[in-house]
Amino acid sequence: MRLSRQSAGVLGVGAVSATAVFTAELPLYTVIVLLWIDLTVSLLRRTWQLFFARPRDRVSPTGAGTAPEGGHSTLSKYEQGLCRFFTPKIGSLVVSERLRPVTLHNVRPALNVTLLWSFLFLPVAALGVSQYVVPSPVFDEFVSWPVPALLVAGALAAVVKQWGILVRHETTGWPTADAVAPGWGLALWSLYWVPLGILTTLHSTGPAVDTLLTTLAVVLVLTGTIRGLRATDVDGDDVSHRARRRGVETQTGPTSVEMPNTRPVATFRPNRRAVWMAGALDSLFPVGNASGSFRRLQLQAGVAVVLLVGAPLIATSVYDIDSGLVLVAVTALMFVTYLFTLAIIGALHFELAFGSVEYRLSDEALVAYDSRLDAVQWSVSREAIRDGTVEDGVFDSPPTFDAATVTLDRTDEVALAEPYRYYRCSLPYLDDPVEAVDRLGSEVEPSPGGGPVDNRPTHP
Repeated sequence: MRLSRQSAGVLGVGAVSATAVFTAELPLYTVIVLLWIDLTVSLLRRTWQLFFARPRDRVSPTGAGTAPEGGHSTLSKYEQGLCRFFTPKIGSLVVSERLRPVTLHNVRPALNVTLLWSFLFLPVAALGVSQYVVPSPVFDEFVSWPVPALLVAGALAAVVKQWGILVRHETTGWPTADAVAPGWGLALWSLYWVPLGILTTLHSTGPAVDTLLTTLAVVLVLTGTIRGLRATDVDGDDVSHRARRRGVETQTGPTSVEMPNTRPVATFRPNRRAVWMAGALDSLFPVGNASGSFRRLQLQAGVAVVLLVGAPLIATSVYDIDSGLVLVAVTALMFVTYLFTLAIIGALHFELAFGSVEYRLSDEALVAYDSRLDAVQWSVSREAIRDGTVEDGVFDSPPTFDAATVTLDRTDEVALAEPYRYYRCSLPYLDDPVEAVDRLGSEVEPSPGGGPVDNRPTHP
């Protein structure tokens, strides 16, 4: 029987770990570091794959469920917060002919994971390693030969294993974002220094525990190898296997909206610079339109605290920086970088969500069409629009801009969950919102031919 790349990678990681048990000075310590490397490569693969995951089949972008009490969506754990307006987007971007199309509603979990890794879990891991692992004499004993060669071999085996998973997904079916999301793996990765710190304390007691630790290393290697091989027998990805065991629903709905066969009498477009400013504000101050829940505010504040506390500690312990002025400068640089990153991501979020959307008003309907994605986002009958209102709040009309958001009073879909409600009931950051309200408020009557007629005087 031919051995798959994934199986070869699993056996390779197991073989390197087994070699470490018999050749390294600190067997269990070395095995844990090898498993950490394997998990790191796995998380990198999952994060990259999130961007190119196939469109979801659990909830259609055009078929949001009814809002529960409070109006917050319960579609997925990624629904609320940063980049939430990618959730109802329809259509995909082609980045390169060699890569799979990027479905916008999958960009949300990918960006969330990337930000969490960069600004929360990576600093926590770096802080733990710098404080409890590197300064100990046990670490100096650990890096002695042949451990460096074992670490390189373990990394190569982990790459082969994850590459095998990608190849298998290409042949058996590309997974959705829910199937490859790292989930608890990120938190586990950031805390791998904890067992290393415990082992540092145990090894300092002398050789009395060496036999026990070696036995634990053997058990850990066998368990990890058997588990990896079982995952390859199931479907090539243990996460998607667990998702199926939990009974994830696959209720496929419509994934596109047809363009009405009517000629628009007016087209409204957003002010692109106002869109960028609104996106930056929305990202920096997570209390804007359809912001969802308090969790996002808690998370962003938590990341800021980790940076403000962790940056000076790492600078002091790792780089021996004692100058208070330098520590303040390093901490400020990290914090400003974090805020700047949030602002840029917010501006890109709103640009992709609203920047290229045209709102085409015809005698029969109002259609939101994204020219970048070449896809209709939503459509509402003219008769279903009671009225339009110009909103001039900070998050509806960014400072220094005349652009404002027009909110629709619709007779249909009144119980949509957020962020669907805002996305389908708003015309954000229009250059001439008053003109839009005037046209939306035009009286519509049935014509002799059966279609609606706009009784408003025609504008030149």
